[in-house]
Amino acid sequence: MNSLVRSFRVVLVLGIVTGVLYPAFNLFLARTIFPQSANLEILKKSDVVVGAKWVGQKFQSEKYFWGRPSASDYNSYPSSASNLGPTAAGLKAEIQNRTRVIHDAHPTKSAEDIPLDLLTSSASGLDPDISLEAAIFQVDRIVRSRKLNSEQEWKLNQILSDLTQKPIFGLMGTTRVNVLELNLALDSLTEKK
Repeated sequence: MNSLVRSFRVVLVLGIVTGVLYPAFNLFLARTIFPQSANLEILKKSDVVVGAKWVGQKFQSEKYFWGRPSASDYNSYPSSASNLGPTAAGLKAEIQNRTRVIHDAHPTKSAEDIPLDLLTSSASGLDPDISLEAAIFQVDRIVRSRKLNSEQEWKLNQILSDLTQKPIFGLMGTTRVNVLELNLALDSLTEKK
């Protein structure tokens, strides 16, 4: 009986340390070092919540920038990766299908020029950003589908430049753009016609 009580105490202490104290410490550290990234930023359009800045969303219309594909179809519960390895037939088929869809939407561009992040899903399945190259790749489609004039196209490129985020500390990550912020700015641009 004595060892059962001791075992229960060990499980209770470890549960508190690993389930409460350690995550609380990590959250404190994250909010101290990266205050913007550690807090959920809700984005609104006309006082209506349209999403969270740090959670990817599905955009399929040709009038919007497309984000990275999601293995969980942008379902945050449970978010997941496909867990397909580079030699998996399933991954090859997914990439071929995505290449076809993207190439059909961008007929003037070569399939070899499609940025990798538009073809492969992220580890979480909820990546809110795309590379600057992936955003630039899609500009012609956006201009064509929204019938933007040359002034609006110039403003779109300016918005893209303004929303571009550099690698963290100049080292971690890549130059990227938040897709939801970009699409909200795009809507604001075309609503001002």
